[in-house]
Amino acid sequence: MMTLIKWALVLLVCLVGIGFYRHWFTISKSAPDPQSNKIDFRVSVDSNKMKKDAEVVKHEVKKDVEKLTGKAAPKAAQPGEPAQPQGSR
Repeated sequence: MMTLIKWALVLLVCLVGIGFYRHWFTISKSAPDPQSNKIDFRVSVDSNKMKKDAEVVKHEVKKDVEKLTGKAAPKAAQPGEPAQPQGSR
């Protein structure tokens, strides 16, 4: 059980590190309050950037898989065109 928790922690640390590197997360602080001497930190998450990066990764992986397998994904038949049977080229 401890091994699973350690792996989850390692995965979380890696995700946070990649997130900061890719600018998914930013940390900012406000000026200290002179009376209470407290400093506020704010963590911002850019979910649009995360989604955009995920789409880029999906596209690159798909392209690499097609290159490794030597074939592109099958195209859907256009309306009015007969469908090609599988295995015929």
